[in-house]
Amino acid sequence: MSNEPQIGTLRGSIDANSSTYLGFQAHHDRLINKSMGGLFPERSTLEGISRVLDVSCGSGGWAVDVAATYPTIQVVGIDWNEQAIEYARTLAWAEGGYSNASFRVMHILKDYDFPAGSFDLVNERNIAWKVGSRGAWPSFLKECMRVVRPGGIIRLTELEVGLSNSLGVQRLYGSLAQAFHKVGLSFSPDGATFGIAPMLKHLLREAGCQDVGHTVYGIDASYGEEVHEGWVEQLTIVDRLSTPFVVASGIATQKERDTWYQQAMSEARAPEFRCMLFFVTAWGRAPEST
Repeated sequence: MSNEPQIGTLRGSIDANSSTYLGFQAHHDRLINKSMGGLFPERSTLEGISRVLDVSCGSGGWAVDVAATYPTIQVVGIDWNEQAIEYARTLAWAEGGYSNASFRVMHILKDYDFPAGSFDLVNERNIAWKVGSRGAWPSFLKECMRVVRPGGIIRLTELEVGLSNSLGVQRLYGSLAQAFHKVGLSFSPDGATFGIAPMLKHLLREAGCQDVGHTVYGIDASYGEEVHEGWVEQLTIVDRLSTPFVVASGIATQKERDTWYQQAMSEARAPEFRCMLFFVTAWGRAPEST
């Protein structure tokens, strides 16, 4: 929007397709990987997993780390953002020329250009806001089930609304959650959260998965913690990219979002700032062939 207020150097200059933004996203993904305890922290073994699909891979932070850590695993990342895919390819080449990592431009909510049973594990992280509506999850998971082999794994990781002692931060996230609820993106009954965390296991079971499980990760993004600075930059990016959506929903005005953003930046950079982020990973196994 050409008349959007320019508040803060980063906030006013974010281009979601720029190499700066995409590089930051890859870095942030890696901080989250580390904070969660690894790339597959819920699994004691990767036996039987040789081909992995990373849906909505973005700039490749998770997929490239998988390729680097597990040279015998072939990982394929797909995303509908051409610039993100180009960045992921460059990242894989620059960091080691990983031949076991490849990336393709593909719509993540339509039929994938892969034969049935192509992968041992299908991974996704933080696509709840891209799915489009609660009703789109079954068709998305149906396609994941098609491309995973019999007995293969579907793995979902989603972020719920973080908790902090900053009124500005809570108002920014709260208004976004309310906007999601208003337009039908959220599973929450009242818009207090995104509502996705308690639904992941249910969605997997409804898709036909067996042996469904889940785990919860609490990541400390408080002042002085390793994740803090990256989280503050991520908050700026989320605010910048989501404000037009929130304003269009009628949940908040541009002036309110600008005021909350300024307050959030001041409070989040204070030594007394405390914040916890909550990720939920759920997984399930596709039925074996009969």
